[in-house]
Amino acid sequence: MSDYTRRHFLQASLASAGALALGHSALANDKYPSKPIRFVMPFAAGGGSDVIARVMAEHLGKKLGQTIVVENITGAGGTIGAKTVVSAQPDGYTLLFTPQSPITIAGLLEQKPSYDPDRDLLPLAMVATTPAIVVVNPSLKVKTLQELAALTRDNPGKYFYGSPGEAHEYQLTAALLLKSLGGSMTHVPYRGVAPTVADVLAGQVHMTVAPIQAVKGYFADGRLVPLAVVGSERLKGVGDNIPTTAEAGVKDVTVYGWFGLFAPSKLPKDISAILSKEILALPKDPAYAKRLEELGFDSVAMPGEQFASTIKEHRKQWQSVVQISSGNK
Repeated sequence: MSDYTRRHFLQASLASAGALALGHSALANDKYPSKPIRFVMPFAAGGGSDVIARVMAEHLGKKLGQTIVVENITGAGGTIGAKTVVSAQPDGYTLLFTPQSPITIAGLLEQKPSYDPDRDLLPLAMVATTPAIVVVNPSLKVKTLQELAALTRDNPGKYFYGSPGEAHEYQLTAALLLKSLGGSMTHVPYRGVAPTVADVLAGQVHMTVAPIQAVKGYFADGRLVPLAVVGSERLKGVGDNIPTTAEAGVKDVTVYGWFGLFAPSKLPKDISAILSKEILALPKDPAYAKRLEELGFDSVAMPGEQFASTIKEHRKQWQSVVQISSGNK
């Protein structure tokens, strides 16, 4: 065989090997998912959002046959984590698990995020809801919202309330409640529910609005005092004696936290279909449903299109809350 022939034979062999390797690679990636998936959680570890993200990651990962890793990317009211997902490859391996504030509230503020939730994120499903509750440090020696309002009104600048971040739904709810009742407290933002509750327990701040599962363990020993459930119905099984904000005279404040899963907007439809199918099937898993109930969450399975409509409705509601509460930050 001449040098020319050998050279061309080698080139042809390498080309064939490359094509074969490419073919194997394409086949390996043909079935989604073929590698671990990342859930970006835009608030701190240990809070309600983080807890449910990890429960869902465990159960959804089993259904998909892949590990799902939860990564906490915090700051700016959840918008930094959301932006991370917006900027990620739309391949189904980076997803956003979040409460609603980076989706329904962030765009209503003067300092708008660098992404458009409706344009840049694809709602896959709403997966859970949870009621919110107003709690205070026992050092305040108040038992009702009215007593809290009177105490803070008579001592302007002395008391502080914490929240998971500026313009988080719990921050806006607290501000609206205080304004409606004539109270006055200074807002201290944190990077999630867990550090907020920790500082209320320590007395660094005096009040917060939080999901029930983050605070109910501190009621029995008196480390936190529950003042009101945010809404029109009392909670069953978590101290039926805790009144509602409606009973306290604030009838227009009904807030429930929801949690949803999102992908970059250009996610291929076949991958979206795989994810949606498995996510929406999760509540049928008795172990998953029981775990959420134990944690104080209500499991839901709202499909993406319906979820998108709900987001728009909630954004309109929060627009009015932002306008009303803007004077009590």
